[in-house]
Amino acid sequence: MEETMRTERYRKDEDREDLLRRLNGLLAPLDVEIAGAAGILAPRLPVIFIVGAPQSATTLVSQIFSHAGCFGYVSNFVARFYQAPGLGLLLQRALGLEGAAPDSFRSEYGVTSGWGEPHEFGYFWDRWFDLGQGVHKLGPDLLERVDRDGLRAAMGRMEAVDGRPMVFKNNTWCTFQVAFLRQLFPDSLWVVCQRHPLYNAQSIAVGRRLRYGDIRAWWSVRPAQYPELKLLPWWEQVAGQMRHTLDDLEDGLGAVDPADIIRVRYEVLCRDPGAPLREAVQALRRRRIEVVPAEPGVHFAAQDRRVLPDDEWELLHKACLRRFGPVHDGWNMEG
Repeated sequence: MEETMRTERYRKDEDREDLLRRLNGLLAPLDVEIAGAAGILAPRLPVIFIVGAPQSATTLVSQIFSHAGCFGYVSNFVARFYQAPGLGLLLQRALGLEGAAPDSFRSEYGVTSGWGEPHEFGYFWDRWFDLGQGVHKLGPDLLERVDRDGLRAAMGRMEAVDGRPMVFKNNTWCTFQVAFLRQLFPDSLWVVCQRHPLYNAQSIAVGRRLRYGDIRAWWSVRPAQYPELKLLPWWEQVAGQMRHTLDDLEDGLGAVDPADIIRVRYEVLCRDPGAPLREAVQALRRRRIEVVPAEPGVHFAAQDRRVLPDDEWELLHKACLRRFGPVHDGWNMEG
């Protein structure tokens, strides 16, 4: 149903998706053989997770890490092999498709272009966390059903093929399962993207209209409160989506050593895009792992400005004030 609502520009090719599903079903046993031969049960290096609300610059941060040259990541090519990612990485290397283009810091609502650019890897994470529950936050009973050993082994296979610390960006599932993933990957690092909630919410609202042609259509992450939120007007939906997503993220981060959390504020990132890389280097050095990343070498113009029509902006602004108050995390919510 969600697919049929998309505008033509964002609609997937169902024939191609079906072909990829069948191909992955055939290749999955080969990926397991890769692990079996090497006795790989889990990653040996720290896993780096990039998390945050949708439209909080998580894609840009993932591009900065993928361009650094010292981290492994899932590219648009490898993402096609979501049931056989280790094999996908091997094929990528054999075909000479490794590495992101040096100047390709562009994306459109989380989607990058080019075989070597980073991908959110949604189908891979769906495989472990989508248990038919309709929301992205899993309760303790559902988390008990997640194949922990299978997920650890799949992540280990990717690292074994690539040979570098792996970086993953996925707002949809990882942002809501921080404590669970921390338990599975106790050496993990967490890059937390933060953006002014009002402008972040506006970007989600604009994304609804672009993707579905209707600002009232729900888009992106569904917190546990989704059944109640979807009954509200669109501006209350978006403000509530933001508030509950950030609350769930912070709750999960309570299980993580603060020394393993790298917070990235959007306006600071635009001025100094290399800052999260430098913090990651220090965190890895504390684990006696040395990496030498290439700095981005560019700066970005912050996009935090009003773009919604005045009437829609006022509705969303008031809803965000009700949810976040006049000041949130140092951001002025009044103006």
